[in-house]
Amino acid sequence: MTGLKTGSIYRFRYRAINAVGHSGWSPITYIQPASVPTTPQPPTYAVSTDTSITLHLHRSDFDGGLPILDYELWIDQGSPTSSFTKMGSYSYATHGMSFVVDRDENSLTPGLIYRFIFRSKNAIGYSAFSDNLRIGLGALPPQAGIVSRASSGNSPSSIGLQWSPLVSTVLPIIEYRLYMDDGNGVIFSLIFRGIDLDFTAAGLTPGVTYSFKLSAVNFNGEGPLSSVVLLQSCVVPIGVL
Repeated sequence: MTGLKTGSIYRFRYRAINAVGHSGWSPITYIQPASVPTTPQPPTYAVSTDTSITLHLHRSDFDGGLPILDYELWIDQGSPTSSFTKMGSYSYATHGMSFVVDRDENSLTPGLIYRFIFRSKNAIGYSAFSDNLRIGLGALPPQAGIVSRASSGNSPSSIGLQWSPLVSTVLPIIEYRLYMDDGNGVIFSLIFRGIDLDFTAAGLTPGVTYSFKLSAVNFNGEGPLSSVVLLQSCVVPIGVL
């Protein structure tokens, strides 16, 4: 039957007919046209430390015609092939649409990458699970070290750059990102990303002073930028007076 209003309650009854006439009416049945809720968006990353992960959770766009009764957050065991289990520490009635996943409360291991999925429920049943979000139990990288001039790569149109590696982080550093301005100290552009600890910025205008800043990246994202360093593209070669 089509053309019904979602969420409204309709009464139905029926009867049989033969050559003699009509039967009596059946008992009335009450039916409400509705469906399970639409699939929520996957959880999104808010912040993390070495002991916790904070997630933002998202409502279903459509409740299916009936009020949402509950949401469920599920987590895997920290490997891409592990199974998901419902997180008993999360309660929609208590925590709403934001939740801090605590390491000790949920027996998590720092450094592992966990997957999270989310679903909603109304009186008809459960929505499909959201796509998964993968987050490592660990903080974003700390502030990167200051960029300095390298002993090689320097010329009137280039500047050799170097920096020290970040160590002792729970989640490994997967790349560094080096930014350079346009010579006016305002607009910065990404000029290098990789695991190397040096880079030569080439194609520069001789005599112009450029600004550089650096960040480190782990699985969860990009850490804070280093302090800005000003270096001029036209220099006396190192070792020459």
